Amino acid sequence: MAFAEMSDRDAGFKQFIYGDRGASWWDESDFSTHLELVKKFVTGSQLRVVLWQIPLGNTRMRSMYNTWNHFQDNKVEWLLGDSSFDHLRAYVNTGVIGLLFGRGADGATCACDASNDGVTNPAPINGNSMVTASSDDDGGYFALRAAIFAAADPLPIP
Repeated sequence: MAFAEMSDRDAGFKQFIYGDRGASWWDESDFSTHLELVKKFVTGSQLRVVLWQIPLGNTRMRSMYNTWNHFQDNKVEWLLGDSSFDHLRAYVNTGVIGLLFGRGADGATCACDASNDGVTNPAPINGNSMVTASSDDDGGYFALRAAIFAAADPLPIP
């Protein structure tokens, strides 16, 4: 197997800390391009892929307000956010056998309370209107979506 990543920082981290003006945000075409690259690699190498350091930010929870440990991103939403898990299934069908979510450096979003700030519900930005009930810096979104995925029918690896 081989390891690959989508990004080791949240898109919001790169936008507000590195000043990339939003260039790190992925849209549908970026995910499609990534799928094509993974598929070409798997086909050519005959290795399966584990994606790691997948950013934990989201655009749903109010705790995501683009400050240290609370940066927005859309990769968790893309992979686990739809009830059919079609996007995740597309990755599995290209040869991905595992996903490792987590930040690549301090300051990026954590599915824990790295900020030690408890439950945070600042004013919504960018449409993130879900009230946070968890002290996790991502507002508990990853834990919520992972639990829904775990309760769903298994997604077999071809």
